[in-house]
Amino acid sequence: MFLHLDGITIIPTIIALKKLDILSYIENKKQISIDDINDEFNVSKGYTNIAMRCLYSINVLSIDKKDKFLDKKNYLINHKNLALILKNIDIADYLNLISFHLKFEKIINMEEEVNMIEIDSINKIIQFLDEYNNQFNQDQFEKNLYYYLEGLLLGPILSHLGFLNISFIDIKNQILNEVIVKIFKLTKLIDKHLNYTPKGLFFTQRTSSYGVTTSYLFLLNSLDLIISKKNNLVWERDKNGNEIHVNRSMNVWGSGGAHKFYFKKIDSIILKIFNNKNIELQPRGIIDMGCGDGTFLKHCHDLIINNTYRGKNLDKYPLKLIGADINNAARIATRNTLNKSNIDNIVI
Repeated sequence: MFLHLDGITIIPTIIALKKLDILSYIENKKQISIDDINDEFNVSKGYTNIAMRCLYSINVLSIDKKDKFLDKKNYLINHKNLALILKNIDIADYLNLISFHLKFEKIINMEEEVNMIEIDSINKIIQFLDEYNNQFNQDQFEKNLYYYLEGLLLGPILSHLGFLNISFIDIKNQILNEVIVKIFKLTKLIDKHLNYTPKGLFFTQRTSSYGVTTSYLFLLNSLDLIISKKNNLVWERDKNGNEIHVNRSMNVWGSGGAHKFYFKKIDSIILKIFNNKNIELQPRGIIDMGCGDGTFLKHCHDLIINNTYRGKNLDKYPLKLIGADINNAARIATRNTLNKSNIDNIVI
């Protein structure tokens, strides 16, 4: 799953760098710096550095540990791994795949027709991955590359189905249904009878884990424009003042859902803090910076109320819950989550 999530970010990054010819440029170098790339292409050094760090994270680049300053670092090129991504990632097909994902909700809601050019590209990717899966050797990068590609193919579909709360079986658009069945069979989420496998059940119970990463596909699809300083989607808004670089509703849903799998890790910390018998030393409450839909704050509230010394002394030591988020949709969702449970809150 984490390799899938990596792929949803890394493959669009690779596509952007291929479109800008930056990968072709570094292919013939032994090492490269951000300044070198900027001198050649006049790029945004900040975003280019993020892209380089992505390549570093998957072992296409490495770093001389002696270099202390990030913008001056010389990235060493792993030519074997670079050659693999140059050979196996077709720009047009993966751009069509991303375009398909970005229109998924409209296709489901029958607001837009399926684009057959995009379906043809998806079928080519499915065929390639099926063949690639049967031929890669024990090389770790080759294995990881498969799951990066599979992640961009599968992850956004799982995310959309979970977000819309529908099953692939209920999709009325036949072309869309058929392509999802092919993808689910390729990834072994369903068997030949269209029943979920154990693997399929595992992933469909965790669709929200893909939500946050998938929500940024609008941004990831424009990385070449951002890196080349032609346009930065981050600062644009639609006519209603809403962000256009992120599907914020999916982002909030994914954030809240994914948190549930990590709550148990933090429970022991919260219990220790709020079971302190010296109540004067306890925090007055909890502030969640970037509160999403308020799920985490609600969880903290319920845990403290039901399982701690503080929960038995709220009359004298009330618990302050504060949610802060830059996004209005998230603030609304947090208020709804907490007010629905009659939990006193401040959302800013």
